[in-house]
Amino acid sequence: MNKKFLTGLKAIQNTLSGNAREFADEVVKAFEALEADTAEHDVTALKDEIDKIAAKFAEQDQAVAEKIAKVRESIMSELRKNTVDVKSRFTQEVKNAIANALMSKKYKEDAIEAVMEVAKRNDIAGLTFPEIVDYALELKIDEGDFFFEALRKVKRNKFFYGELDHTVPEQIAKQWDKGSVTEKEVQSLALNGKKISTDYIYKRQRLAQADLDAAEVAGAYGDLQRDLRQELRTMVEVGATRAILIGDTVNPEGQNITTFETIGTKTATDMFTTVINPEIAATVTLIDLARLADAVKTERKWLVIPSSLLLQIRTFQYGQGGTETLKTIQEIADAIGVERIIKKDYLANISGLHAIVLDPDEYWVHEVKTLDLVYPEYQKNAINFQYERNMGGAIHGIQSTAVLREA
Repeated sequence: MNKKFLTGLKAIQNTLSGNAREFADEVVKAFEALEADTAEHDVTALKDEIDKIAAKFAEQDQAVAEKIAKVRESIMSELRKNTVDVKSRFTQEVKNAIANALMSKKYKEDAIEAVMEVAKRNDIAGLTFPEIVDYALELKIDEGDFFFEALRKVKRNKFFYGELDHTVPEQIAKQWDKGSVTEKEVQSLALNGKKISTDYIYKRQRLAQADLDAAEVAGAYGDLQRDLRQELRTMVEVGATRAILIGDTVNPEGQNITTFETIGTKTATDMFTTVINPEIAATVTLIDLARLADAVKTERKWLVIPSSLLLQIRTFQYGQGGTETLKTIQEIADAIGVERIIKKDYLANISGLHAIVLDPDEYWVHEVKTLDLVYPEYQKNAINFQYERNMGGAIHGIQSTAVLREA
């Protein structure tokens, strides 16, 4: 039984009253019983069930029968919409036709019209333009940099913060005495504003029309476009992640990503990041990493560490002269007190930096707009693929990040 169909059916049910609601209630009840049954039920069986219930109601009077007929048609429409295997209509020929429509039009409006025309010719109904493109190119929104995807996405670009001293009466909560004649006190703590600046982070790729022609002849037009656009999306997120952890140290000035607050380059403790040093200079131990995790005063904690250092921490031996073996990554995570360990080798490129612990919920990312463009350059016989996200980010939680580095 299609879960989406039952959801749609219940939406119809909730708009009805009287005899129509009674009819819809019986249909929902019957379909839920079929769903609980272990046997397979095809569309014909579902239709028969609706007809049987409708016939019972039609035995009343003509007015009721007409009302039930309208509700029945709404239910049947929902059934047809949700039992057609939409994906099966996206044959390789259809995918290539949609990819061709996207890449052969200079303006987005023309591309949308061309794509919808392809969908109409191939009896693809009930899908929006973005859904049709996603089906055709098999784009998966969970692909990309999982670290970046885990960060909290917010609509606000500014928040306020302050550091409370729980020993100062002017800064803590108080009880109101209902018999009091004095005004309720205003806290003396001054709040600071922190703004998330944004700008477009982009990646652009250009392919020669001759290469695209070869892909079209090979029947791989859609596959090529899918792979290109997915690579652009992923690399934008990878670039943002790097900027968050160690800053953009690769791009030249004027092109480097600067709209994300960087954690790993901090050398002094502030309200949001605690900087600690190894107990023994140039030697990192499991205890140092546990101290690092403990410095983060939130519930969720992720450790970001170079793979070489992680391997060193995992290595141990039973007694002097014993064979070296490895602890599992989960054992290390449990010992340190973190939820997850993420390997990012570029941390080793920053002098003195060993590891970072952060709470992904407390790093806020503000996104304004996303552009996913495909456009031709006829004077160069080429097609451009361009992906951009107008975004930036900042640490939100007080003491939600920590850095382990040399003094």
